[in-house]
Amino acid sequence: MGDSGMASLRDALRATFAATQVPDGEIRLAWQAMTNCYQIPSTECGNLNAMKVLDGAHRTNFMAWVDTLVPQSGTPSHRMLRHAGEYLKKPLDVDSAWASVPGATLEPVLGCRRSYNLFMTDGGWNRTSTGDNNVGNADGTATTLPDGTPYAQTDPATKIYRDSFTNAAGTFNTTLADLAFHYWSTDLQPTLANRVSPKIKQTGNVDFTGGSTTRAIPQYWNPRNDPATWQHMSLYTVGFNSAASWTVQPAFGSDTWTGGDYARLITGDLDWPNPITGSDGNERITELWHMALNSRGKFIRAPNADALVTAFQDVLNEIISDKSAPVTSLSASSQTTRLATSAFAAGYDGKDWSGYVTRYDLATGSAALDPDT
Repeated sequence: MGDSGMASLRDALRATFAATQVPDGEIRLAWQAMTNCYQIPSTECGNLNAMKVLDGAHRTNFMAWVDTLVPQSGTPSHRMLRHAGEYLKKPLDVDSAWASVPGATLEPVLGCRRSYNLFMTDGGWNRTSTGDNNVGNADGTATTLPDGTPYAQTDPATKIYRDSFTNAAGTFNTTLADLAFHYWSTDLQPTLANRVSPKIKQTGNVDFTGGSTTRAIPQYWNPRNDPATWQHMSLYTVGFNSAASWTVQPAFGSDTWTGGDYARLITGDLDWPNPITGSDGNERITELWHMALNSRGKFIRAPNADALVTAFQDVLNEIISDKSAPVTSLSASSQTTRLATSAFAAGYDGKDWSGYVTRYDLATGSAALDPDT
């Protein structure tokens, strides 16, 4: 990314995360860069880039970091993505991303919290290391998901997610899509109850026709939906400038889940190009789309500076809207326990990613409920 592209990135970040756009306390935020400050936390960032509530002090630190962004050589995308995923797997403590108030209060740990990674690049990756290739061919390997659902590399319903790419020596290399699938399909906090609310945007089986094949895809494997109840990471990828398009198949439609080649990927009439042996960079740029699908996220094209601001705001608006799940009420809830003198209601408040238990004292001689704590 050159000077003008980096200036556009700085402007987009300042505009998107300004207090006028994201009020204090609305989200929790951690940040990285590819060539420095890629660890969380990182000494290169003064250990200030770990997850915290976005408020005055944390926002000031973030904006100060944004001001330091300058062009660097190399695009070690694998390293940055792996460190983001591994950060979410760290043991639970007060500095955990899952803490009630990261950096201040551990309990109650919020296992219902969603985790998003906003991943932006202006080109295909061009540098990896052995440590960043440690999940193998994750999307092409059979496994059992944390909720007990089998993922089979021979299942026609999962064709769009998988690949079997090898290097010149015939051994598997980890692609960005593999890393994305790994951190989606892995329970990042196995000691926490799986209380993440699924995101179902398209219910029931959906028929897709690609080439000469029509296939019914179950709701669980529809890329529009995120059925995961376990703690996982979803990727919202943004292709900026030259990474907003490519010249190889599959051709991108009007959004992440449309277009003839999208349907062909689902039916198996078309395969993903090989980003390991691809020599011109186009194959590696398509990974941005593949990564988003493998983590049940979203890919957005940003061919210019204005589109980059729009892309960031689109992602942030969707993340904030995901918190609007209705609160469980006592009258409608099946999670209500009633004793001789009290009733207990359990529920989830999507507005602040919190779970709760409320005790109601029963008024003597009636069924009236007096809320307690």
